[in-house]
Amino acid sequence: MRFARLAFAAALLAAVPLTALADEIRFLDEERDPLSNVEISGVDFKTVTYKFLDEDKRAAGEQKEDMKKVKEIVFEVKPPDYESAEAYYEKGNYASAVQAFRRAMKDSSRNGWVDQYALHRIALCHQAVGDSAKAAETYAELLKAFPNTVLLAESRLALADLSLAGGKPKEAKKSLEELAQIVKANNLNKRWGYQASLALYRITEAEGDVDAAKKGYRTLAQESESDAKEVHYRAKLGYARCILQEDQNEASRTFQELTRAEDLTDTAVLAGAWNGVAVCYFEQKDFKSALLAALHVVTMYQDATEEMAQAYFCAAACYFILRDKDNGAGWEGRSADLYGRLHDEYPGSPWSRENYKSTSTMVRKAR
Repeated sequence: MRFARLAFAAALLAAVPLTALADEIRFLDEERDPLSNVEISGVDFKTVTYKFLDEDKRAAGEQKEDMKKVKEIVFEVKPPDYESAEAYYEKGNYASAVQAFRRAMKDSSRNGWVDQYALHRIALCHQAVGDSAKAAETYAELLKAFPNTVLLAESRLALADLSLAGGKPKEAKKSLEELAQIVKANNLNKRWGYQASLALYRITEAEGDVDAAKKGYRTLAQESESDAKEVHYRAKLGYARCILQEDQNEASRTFQELTRAEDLTDTAVLAGAWNGVAVCYFEQKDFKSALLAALHVVTMYQDATEEMAQAYFCAAACYFILRDKDNGAGWEGRSADLYGRLHDEYPGSPWSRENYKSTSTMVRKAR
């Protein structure tokens, strides 16, 4: 009887048609229906190549879509090892993920998009475990094997960041300049060019050529305002940082505008703007307002790690300055506590090497 029930259940399952996996292409034009029953055979920064899975359409052979019209590609037709690698990655098992992605690249049945995406994920795995050298090698491998990769911007920007972190600004600039040139020569996504320019101006600012960075930021903020708000706001923040020394009033207005921007959700920019507000108040010797602005960063934007060290330092300095101004007991202790957190959490930051008890200006440090 038990075997009869099993046989009956098997027969029922066999009668239910299995839904085949299919990739999907979604378009920027929201009125256009997505292509949802296709198999993608290849993709680069210009075109995505696919074939229909429907029998009546499959005979038409390979089709192409302009990537400028594509909003998103959803891959479902994947080698088994690729799926295993994704599962390992999500669990944080990066070593196993790397091995599985490499195996997927050897699968004879894989589609043409697999290798470039696998290499990109392998690079991310190496970054996740702090192996910057292997990450850089993998990004370079990807860009050499697929110079027209759809992951061009992400890979070149990441490679530039790794070069900068490794003390190689010339290599970082080269990667970014090449990205900007490729975008311009192939009339690609403007955002990619904006992102490259933003990173280049950040390097220029860090190298001390503030005037060149200021001009670059200002132009970029204007150019990107309508079609790349995230770049626009970052460029505006960079411009405000650069004019701190020459025109604190304009810098303060710009920082304040950023803190009030209703459509600004980038926590790094918001934290940077509040840090800028704190610096301006500090220079005006309004230490209580400076303290409140710095503490706003400490309490509200803890994920903005690139800004947190400055906020700790400014708050510590303000607490120390205000310790004898009838502000109650414990302010000097709070000052020491924040400076201790700065040293513990950001020991390599330039802010951890400054003396918060004797600082008289934040302007040069803030840049």
